[in-house]
Amino acid sequence: SLQCLVSRGWDINTDVNDSVPSALVYTFEDKKLLEWFMKHGADPNKRCRIRDCTPLSYAVRDAPFEIIKLLFNKGGQIYHGQLLHYAAMRTADDNLVVLQFIYNQDPVYNKSQINKLLDAGSPNYLMNERNGLGTPLHYAASCGSVSIVTFLLDKGSVHDYLDPYHRTAMGYAVQNGHFEVQEILAGQNTDAST
Repeated sequence: SLQCLVSRGWDINTDVNDSVPSALVYTFEDKKLLEWFMKHGADPNKRCRIRDCTPLSYAVRDAPFEIIKLLFNKGGQIYHGQLLHYAAMRTADDNLVVLQFIYNQDPVYNKSQINKLLDAGSPNYLMNERNGLGTPLHYAASCGSVSIVTFLLDKGSVHDYLDPYHRTAMGYAVQNGHFEVQEILAGQNTDAST
């Protein structure tokens, strides 16, 4: 059992691999198991080896909202894990609710992150740059979420910000066939020219 592993010295925050910071990311569908992990010292802010991505980052992207709130109540912090980016990647029906929750944890901080590329300013940026790093708006356009794209634009996202491959959010929307997002972003070009 897990208790046996912990009692024999297993570090509950051990990396699973380079991109998975700990086994905590596998507990999001089982609240009791998650609470057990937290009780035994699991850190929702522990970053993985190759980027500032934490168990909370994974939760913000994929877990039920109840689990995200629980992780914040158990010490999760907005300042670790590039949470605005991961919230913009969320495809569940509650994506806007989660993004608003994340943004409202610290609006001043998140406003400073809204036009940053994933991993910007980190020692891992150059290593990860070839993977095509984007801003939260790039990820929202890629996922096709009209509500998230609109929210991010309202909060100050720059619609024509270029990723390392010189692609804009519009390019992501076109590549993924998200026509409604394309219309919203095209409207930004019209607004800018008037």
